[in-house]
Amino acid sequence: MDQYFKAIEKKDVSAMEAVLADGFVSYGAGLKNTVSKKQNIEDWKRGWEERIVSTRYKRKLNDFVTIEKGGMKGDWVSEWGEVISEPGH
Repeated sequence: MDQYFKAIEKKDVSAMEAVLADGFVSYGAGLKNTVSKKQNIEDWKRGWEERIVSTRYKRKLNDFVTIEKGGMKGDWVSEWGEVISEPGH
């Protein structure tokens, strides 16, 4: 996660692609908000082109969770933080 957020701060798309798994999915903050790896990177690129000059990330919580049963079975990374973006003109 550290490498991913450093790549965002540097606007380094190649590094973002390298650290996110092909099956990456971002969930939240709303219940039905899901974003794939491709969508995530495209959203950042569009933001940089249209409105974001710089970005900083302030971590609030990072945890690793294993769910053993049910529809969300698997190993999960939970990352909560504050993305601070300076808008462009």
